[in-house]
Amino acid sequence: MRVFYRMSNADKINLVDEKYSIGDLVDLEELRKIFESFSLATGFTIGFLEHPSLEILIATGWRDICTKFHRLCPESLNRCLESNTKLISQLKKAGQLVIEECENGLVDCATPIIIKGKHIATLATGQVLLEKPDIERFKKQAQAYGFDIEKYLVAMNEVLVVSPKKLKRVTSFLSEIAILIAELGLINLEIKEQSVNLEKAIDERKQFEDVLQERETFIRTVLDNLPVGIAVNSVDPSIQFEYMNDNFPKLYHTTREALSNKDAFWEAVYEDSAYREKIRKQVLEDCASGDPTRMHWNDVPITRQGEKTAFIDAQNISIPHRQLMISMVWDVTTRNHMEEALRASEEKFRHLFDQAADLIVILDLQGNFMDLNRIFEEESGWSRTEMIGKNVLTGGIVTEESSRHISFYLNQLIKGKEIPIFEIEGVRKDGGTVPYEIRATTIRKDGKTVAIQAILRNITERKQAIEAVETLRKQNLQILQSAGEGILGLDKEGKHMFINPSAAKILGYKPDELIGMYSHKTWHHTKLNGTLYPENECPIYESIKDGAVHTVTDEIFWKKDGTSFPVEYTTNPIQENGTIIGAVVTFKDVTERRQMEEEIQKRIADLEDFYSMAVGRELRMKELKEEMRELKEELEKYKSK
Repeated sequence: MRVFYRMSNADKINLVDEKYSIGDLVDLEELRKIFESFSLATGFTIGFLEHPSLEILIATGWRDICTKFHRLCPESLNRCLESNTKLISQLKKAGQLVIEECENGLVDCATPIIIKGKHIATLATGQVLLEKPDIERFKKQAQAYGFDIEKYLVAMNEVLVVSPKKLKRVTSFLSEIAILIAELGLINLEIKEQSVNLEKAIDERKQFEDVLQERETFIRTVLDNLPVGIAVNSVDPSIQFEYMNDNFPKLYHTTREALSNKDAFWEAVYEDSAYREKIRKQVLEDCASGDPTRMHWNDVPITRQGEKTAFIDAQNISIPHRQLMISMVWDVTTRNHMEEALRASEEKFRHLFDQAADLIVILDLQGNFMDLNRIFEEESGWSRTEMIGKNVLTGGIVTEESSRHISFYLNQLIKGKEIPIFEIEGVRKDGGTVPYEIRATTIRKDGKTVAIQAILRNITERKQAIEAVETLRKQNLQILQSAGEGILGLDKEGKHMFINPSAAKILGYKPDELIGMYSHKTWHHTKLNGTLYPENECPIYESIKDGAVHTVTDEIFWKKDGTSFPVEYTTNPIQENGTIIGAVVTFKDVTERRQMEEEIQKRIADLEDFYSMAVGRELRMKELKEEMRELKEELEKYKSK
């Protein structure tokens, strides 16, 4: 056991309820007796220290190698103190167990005693070895310190050799006892304080009796409401109970009455005779061994006809110098059910994992495959066995460019940054490539990123569809670009969405100038007679409202330079999912045709006048009639354009 020295009283700042130290909560003399019995029975040393002063309150079982050698040499003592400081400084939270090897070669384990969040004491066990001692080392150490080598080695041979697990278990067990006693002590102190407050209201004797009764009831209530069953009984080998709390028979699914008779425990608890004899033999042998590590039994089934099987863990602790044991039992049925549910959940997850339509992979933080689903194997041609442990960046399963993308985004994820969905090209086992879309997220445990999960979706069909749409778009654009007629696309407000080159040229604009401009205000604002053209009368706007096709042959459009021209146009509504979202206007400038029509009409009128003046000239008239017929045919052709 290491050497601890008292610190100044000014350092005593960790007090429960700002007033109780460990000495207030624990009957140190009684606790000393328990620790001495434990040290005597097990060979383990115990040190119980006040915190933060490190005053040694209890020390039991200290070995000669410490008291007769290491403590007496200033140099070895200094090493003890340094190691002690390092050990104690590591204790930060309740239940923490820290094992530290002293520079003099011995090993200690320490744990904090924390009551209501206050670290008020430290319990340490040790002066042990975790493996057989290096005799030469200790000889050299004895020689260096000037010890009697033979006596030093004798003292060293008395040191226990234990496993770290056992050392921690013993330390944890002792700390639980100390904490339980301290908490009960705190309860006692609180009850005493309550009794002091009651003295002003009631008779002193009555008050004292009431407090005692309250104390007894409270302690019994505490014991009865602990989540474990506790009993004090003999095991010699018959079992006779001296005390048991309410939970003890409940957890064994029996009653106090059934356990009241000597050695009635086995038949009252275990209905199956074969299992009863088996567990009885094991428990009696383990208790007779006196080895605390054997007196702990896990997942013991408690069966009752017509009821579901319950499971318990049990532990016995010998009471020194008395043929009695503290028997503890607690229910682990829920834990077992949770473990079974966890196994079922894992199986369900694996089923969903393998049945997913997308590829799913799990990578470690270096990019190595930890798991993958069935569809990955089917699409890539790589088996799960081949992939586990293979690196996604260097394993040849993605293209070189994709590897660079994955490396970048993996680093971003590990740094805690969000990443977008991105695309890669995977390489199948046969050498072919497949485009994938990746969604990657982190898998976290205890607040730390431990792995990466990625969902890969095959986007081959999407790529093909996009290419088909792009091809169709280009074809449509070529048609629009090459069309001789003007074509305009308007949204539901009448603003230009697209303009083909012919339309822009006829109107005197560049295509980009018209995008977003209101069509009616730009080139359809005024009628042929010079009056304003209201939007609500415009056939183009009517088409957007009523969804009908409108064809107009007798209106004008206006150019950028302020001049107008006669047009013929057709407007068709654009619909999407049954909703009108705009219109397409197709138009042509009919200025030349109108001029030709006027010229032909004038010639016909002139010929008709001439015909009426030359009635007697029959031959000439036939010629004129033929010429008139030809001109009329030509006029009809222009009208049909």
